[in-house]
Amino acid sequence: VGEPALPGGGTHGRESSTDPGGLGLGRREELPHTFGVELLLAGGPESTCGVFEIRSWRLNGSTGAQQWLQVFPPNPCHSASPAALAVDGEGSLIVTGSGAQGSSAGHFQTLKYDSAGQLVWLQEYDGPGSSSDLASSLVVDAAGDVYVAGLTINPPQDRDHVAVKYAPDGAEAWRLHWPGPFDTNDGATAIALGPDGAFVMAGHAYDPAHQEELTTLHYTQQDVTAAQPAAGGDAPRVWAVGNPFHGETRIGYALPAAGTVRLSVHDVTGRRLAVLRDGPAAAGAHTLVWRGEDDAARPLPAGVYLLRLEAAGATRGARVQRLR
Repeated sequence: VGEPALPGGGTHGRESSTDPGGLGLGRREELPHTFGVELLLAGGPESTCGVFEIRSWRLNGSTGAQQWLQVFPPNPCHSASPAALAVDGEGSLIVTGSGAQGSSAGHFQTLKYDSAGQLVWLQEYDGPGSSSDLASSLVVDAAGDVYVAGLTINPPQDRDHVAVKYAPDGAEAWRLHWPGPFDTNDGATAIALGPDGAFVMAGHAYDPAHQEELTTLHYTQQDVTAAQPAAGGDAPRVWAVGNPFHGETRIGYALPAAGTVRLSVHDVTGRRLAVLRDGPAAAGAHTLVWRGEDDAARPLPAGVYLLRLEAAGATRGARVQRLR
């Protein structure tokens, strides 16, 4: 069993309450993963300010010798706690947890370290709730995409399922928000991926009539790269990622050349409800978030809506379904 070395050269003793470097042990949440004969771990000890931090480290699987150690947040007086970790096919360690980088409310904090312990990227997810966001689970697919799930909080007693996907380079691909059938306390506790690209999120929802209920949400993922037009003289295109959706969906559109674009949402009768984009845009693919609201920020009822993209002298459309 290896323990992370401390800045003063000491190591944590498993039964100790303090250490030679003066850092408290705090909560122990090591979550080991193996890569070859190496061990990758994360934990949540106390920082020098007495709050929790995320420590990630790598050990030699044969000798237990520490190879590297990283601490987040950099400011020891900003608190963060780990929730889950995974290792991708290149031996990079991905850790997710919840904490604040100087803000009053904590959010998802997801970090990727390469095999040498260098930080590749850090992403903060600020969910649709008006307070904190708590991560609970993380998976990495064969392509290196990272999926994180948990809950977002609207005080005083309203919690919702949320999830976010990052590309291997850390770019956000999509995000999901499900408020639950009772609009009470609920959240995601586990996620898994299917062989067909399905994304499955399990959790719980509080039913005032029957107390706690278990939830399972099954989503299919659209191949966004396949939906984007090739470079050259192709016409504009529009699509939705996360469709059907509950709380919000990602709308993507692509242009063969720079120009003025107008992207709007209509009901099935053709009545315009919202304008998502109206102005100049560069050539290539773009994404934005639509939260199922009209131009006055009023939530729209469940149903089918039509996306209309007007650009380059052409009009293109797509359908998107909002669930209850």
